[in-house]
Amino acid sequence: MTNSDTWHILSPKQLVSNGYTVFEVRHGSQPKFVMSALVSYIRRAVQYIKQNANDFKVDSNRIGFWGSSVSGHLSLLIGLSPEITIPDNEKNGNKNDVSVDAIVVFAAPSDLLKMLTDNPKELEKRPVLRMKKKQE
Repeated sequence: MTNSDTWHILSPKQLVSNGYTVFEVRHGSQPKFVMSALVSYIRRAVQYIKQNANDFKVDSNRIGFWGSSVSGHLSLLIGLSPEITIPDNEKNGNKNDVSVDAIVVFAAPSDLLKMLTDNPKELEKRPVLRMKKKQE
């Protein structure tokens, strides 16, 4: 975060100073963490926030994502597919509500197929982009 008061209007500092509550969910990265683990981790964080909204004094129906780069990609992926369940979640008695009401994204990769066809060497550098013929 910069010390400038004129940084970006959607910086966490600016959001808080304008009355928003900010939960910063820090995810891991490749190669230590695989994408599916990152997605589950963030889904669980959203679920935790929604389940404890009264304690945090926030409205569980007014939650949004903000992110750039990989965080933006994860924001889009999770925010646009809330119906995907969290593994072992219901078995533990939890609801699968990870829906959000807003998604703000900066400089996030969103068309991975185009990224690969325009830059074939990306596949060599980023094994996370390799897809199996059959998805699990």
